[in-house]
Formats: sequence, C-alpha cells, structure tokens
Amino acid sequence: MLVDIVSVMGKQYSDWTDVTFSIIERARRYAAIQERLISPEGTFPPVGRSLAYRFGVFQLLGQMALRHDLPREVSPPQVRCALTAVIRRTIEMPGHSTRAAG
Repeated sequence: MLVDIVSVMGKQYSDWTDVTFSIIERARRYAAIQERLISPEGTFPPVGRSLAYRFGVFQLLGQMALRHDLPREVSPPQVRCALTAVIRRTIEMPGHSTRAAG
C-alpha cells in the first residue's frame, strides 16, 4: 500500500517525491524475492503473517506486475505462473472443501 500512497502523494507534496524512488526500488527488490520464494508446486515458506493471509501475502508481487514495475530479472509470465500455482495450491488443498458450509 505504501507504493500507492507515494504514487499519489508524491505528485502533491515534494516531501513525498523525495522518498518515492527509494520506496519503489525497495518494492521491486522485494517483488523479486517474493517470486523466488514460490516453489514450482506453489508452496512457499511460512514467513511473517503469510499463514493468516494465505496467498494475499503476495499482494506486492501482483501489484508490481500490475504497475508494469517488476525488476528486469522477473517477467510478467513468471509472476502469473507463480501466483497461479500459489492460488491453486491454496484453494485446491486436499481434504478441504472450497464450498461454503450451509
């Protein structure tokens, strides 16, 4: 969300403009790290709050792809494949129904 904030506020306040570049650069680096954390099977290590948020923990990776702001070493197809694997693995987990109880 910080990327969104500096993108908007940086246009209105010079104080925000000064930090925008470093925030975007850090977000790019972290997006590359996040992409590398995802295994080919769609698993990822339980880091921070990732257990509670499931695949939502990769919001920054998706956001950087949406903004066309990925680092050079990470391509949009890589991100699509990685996030699709995570989502499928999480939703289609064996022994768990995806239907609502009722």
